[in-house]
Amino acid sequence: MHGVNTHHVGEMSQAILKNWIRERQKRQKEMVRRKTASTYYSSHPPVIPFRRAEKKFGKEDRIVVRLRSNPEEKDGDTYDLTVPYFKEGPPEEWLMFLAKFEEVLKGQAITETHSKAAMLGRLLQGDALVIFNTAWNAAPVKTEDVFENTLQSVSIHVFP
Repeated sequence: MHGVNTHHVGEMSQAILKNWIRERQKRQKEMVRRKTASTYYSSHPPVIPFRRAEKKFGKEDRIVVRLRSNPEEKDGDTYDLTVPYFKEGPPEEWLMFLAKFEEVLKGQAITETHSKAAMLGRLLQGDALVIFNTAWNAAPVKTEDVFENTLQSVSIHVFP
């Protein structure tokens, strides 16, 4: 190797090698991160999925409730709200059901604990209704706290 500084060539090849090693390590870390995330989510799916599953409800699976726009006005405007019965389902479906249930309570000016329980009993079916009724009927005194605890019982059943 006449006229070539071998020391300089050695430094260049070391720099190239270091750069190549650094890039390879970055790619490996990224692959491990991706693999770890996909492996984790495949064995531990999120409680509420990232994509919402659209569910179709037939007439037998829902009820139409007439609500008042302003519950204090007896002769005020009304509207119909379609509420699917809740039998079982993922946590997201339960949370959406609870939001509609709250809208029903507000739109029909339901504030009494017994009336809330009666309406909820009308909207629940299957296991959810059994769990609610069991918790509700086990309480000797029906209070707002008991009602909230019965809702909590159904939530515990729905959430994994």
